[in-house]
Amino acid sequence: MLIEFTFARPQEYFRRHLVPGARRAAVPRVAVAVGLALLGYVVVTFGDDVDGVTAVWVGVLFTVAVGFALWRAWRKYVALMAVPTFWLAARHYVVDDEAVHATTELSAVTYHWPLVQRVWVVPEAYIFGVEHFGIFDLPRAVLTERQNAELRTFLAARGLLTADAMDPPTATPTRVDPEGSATV
Repeated sequence: MLIEFTFARPQEYFRRHLVPGARRAAVPRVAVAVGLALLGYVVVTFGDDVDGVTAVWVGVLFTVAVGFALWRAWRKYVALMAVPTFWLAARHYVVDDEAVHATTELSAVTYHWPLVQRVWVVPEAYIFGVEHFGIFDLPRAVLTERQNAELRTFLAARGLLTADAMDPPTATPTRVDPEGSATV
């Protein structure tokens, strides 16, 4: 088997995968902003000893605090959505019987098949669970039908495509040793 192609991931590829995590990271800051807004409303509206001038200053103070909390939430979201330009660089992939090779102008990585513990298939890519390294992906958009079928057959023959291969990874892939014990 020999599959070879060059692919540069667009920014949209990363947006699809980073948005949920960025939103989850921003939620606590947004919750603080909502809490401050409610507290400010309660203090200004229901404060018995609050005169007009004090109410304005308390309102301004809470507005600034809410604005600051929302600004921090936005900064966190934007920071998590930004990807280095290196991630957008064109990568040349070679998939053969020995390994998956991915090279750019600045790097070269080879993942030999014995390191691969499991493979998930998602619409955009094959996601490989690699022992001690986490995961890496192989884009599917540039594969021809013949290449896709050849790769699936190869992975199935190695026992890497399981019945739940169409489910995306939700946890750290586990490795089952020949003795039957599972490790992470």
